[in-house]
Amino acid sequence: MLTAALETGCRIGELLSLQWRQVRFDLNETHLRAVNTKARRARHLPMSQRLRAVIEMRRHDQNGREYPGTAFVFGDETGARIKSVKTAWENARLKAHGYEVKRETNARLSAECRRQLADINLHFHDLRREAGSRLLDAGVPLGVIQAFLDHANISTSSRYLKVTQHGLHVALKHYEEVRRRDTNVTHATNPLPSPDRTVVGKSLQ
Repeated sequence: MLTAALETGCRIGELLSLQWRQVRFDLNETHLRAVNTKARRARHLPMSQRLRAVIEMRRHDQNGREYPGTAFVFGDETGARIKSVKTAWENARLKAHGYEVKRETNARLSAECRRQLADINLHFHDLRREAGSRLLDAGVPLGVIQAFLDHANISTSSRYLKVTQHGLHVALKHYEEVRRRDTNVTHATNPLPSPDRTVVGKSLQ
């Protein structure tokens, strides 16, 4: 689910509701139903190679049988829907930061672990911002990012995203590549005469 969130910008509820019949390997897309999205708009999102590889690894159950279309992509081992990943998300954040997960008899995190989570201050929804910011860093147009994140207004996407120093370098590199390509095309279709070096030299003097 972490990979899916970072590769699509989907909300946690959208990922948990995704069924195998909504994964179109022939089109390389995941089709989100309007009823399962926050804005009640259907979205057809292309799959990155990374996401497709992860989803394909989940395509079969423990017995090697392909899940039916009604099973959930991010469901349990039987394909049944998982309603919440709160516990797994808590464990993942703590372990990723080198903390030991300690729970009380009622399965609640210990007070120490709760303080550690507060210090980490990372929420699943933050992965949507990270996904959008990565697309922005890669030079993806803001309008396309808006479609991925399913924002009604592009101004919302603008406030949502963070431009990094790396993103500035990538954007400039992309701009220069486009400018160089356009310049080469112009010269090939409408070549300019070579300048008269003597005239140029005299004018400079």
